[in-house]
Amino acid sequence: MPDLKTKLRHLLERVGPENIWRPIVDKDGSLLVDGHEDMRDGSPDDLARVDFSGKHVLDLGCNYGYYSFLVKRLGAESVVGVDIDAEAIAGCRLLADLYGFTNVEFLISDIINIPLATKFDCAMLVNFIGKRSVCKGIVPILETLRRHSQGEILLTTRIKYNISHNLEASPKQLCEIYGEKYIRAGNLYLVEFIQDFFQDTMVMSFISPDYQDKTLKRTLLFTPSSGSSY
Repeated sequence: MPDLKTKLRHLLERVGPENIWRPIVDKDGSLLVDGHEDMRDGSPDDLARVDFSGKHVLDLGCNYGYYSFLVKRLGAESVVGVDIDAEAIAGCRLLADLYGFTNVEFLISDIINIPLATKFDCAMLVNFIGKRSVCKGIVPILETLRRHSQGEILLTTRIKYNISHNLEASPKQLCEIYGEKYIRAGNLYLVEFIQDFFQDTMVMSFISPDYQDKTLKRTLLFTPSSGSSY
């Protein structure tokens, strides 16, 4: 029978680096795959500012579990990672065994219809909201985060999108999804929409730098407001 490292190596070769978002490392920290996404989107330094100690965390769109394992190392009591890609989840499970982590589980599911009734101390969605999901409408995604969090929500997104340059949708179509308030001067102000979506029960803060490159996603942390029902 192949050992864990051999199984993992074969899986990673099969899926190819183009399907792996974040670095994957061996148990000793040696790099196995680079990952192709900009690490300023959901920077580990930014997430290290959040207190995960003893918390139960849901990681939506987990890919190969980079953030699931990161928050576990940052002190999370338990983590559930969710992704629709069965190969990614198989890789997560191999990595969890390789690292020797307990209380880290991975589930194959789309993130809108997760077969879980559980609420978590923190629900995360890192490096998921992008051009395609913005054009479809992100309300179902935000509702999933709210439904499964009894405490914090952490997500990454651009501040705004220039509609003609960045999105394959017209201002009228986006206005029907998000409302006139968020469409101004040819831009969709997405963070404003997200902040207003959660405003009844949560307070938003930025935990990432204000990058000079405004196309980079910022990391947002939502915490329960005083008097909320959480």
